[in-house]
Amino acid sequence: MQTNKLSDWLPTTNKEVKIRGWEELDVILFSGDAYVDHPSFGPAVIGRILESYGLKVAIVPQPIVNDDMQDFTKLGTPKSKKEKNSWKSIKPNDVKNTFDDAIPSSHSLQKTKHKSRNKRR
Repeated sequence: MQTNKLSDWLPTTNKEVKIRGWEELDVILFSGDAYVDHPSFGPAVIGRILESYGLKVAIVPQPIVNDDMQDFTKLGTPKSKKEKNSWKSIKPNDVKNTFDDAIPSSHSLQKTKHKSRNKRR
C-alpha cells in the first residue's frame, strides 16, 4: 500500500504551504466545491496544470462568504504577475496536451448522442 504525504496534494492551508517550503504563492484558486485531487474535478486539473508550469498553486475549497471573508485572505496575496510572468509563454496546445496527459485512459472523453427526451408521441 502506498503512503501519501501531506505535500502530495495542492495546499489548502498556510500549514500545507509551509510544509512545501514556500513563502508565498503564485496562484490561489477558489472553488465552491470540496477539493478532490482527481482528474474529474476541474479545480484539481487547473491547479495541476498551473503547477506543471512551475507555479506555486493553492486551492481554497468551499470558502465561507457569510462572515468576515477570512477564507479569502487566509493564504495571503499571490505574487504580482510582474514578478513572475512565465505563464505568458504557455500556449493553448501546451495546456491541451497537459490536460490530456492528466486524464486516465479509462476516462476517455467520448461524444455521445442523446435522444431527445421530449419526443412527440
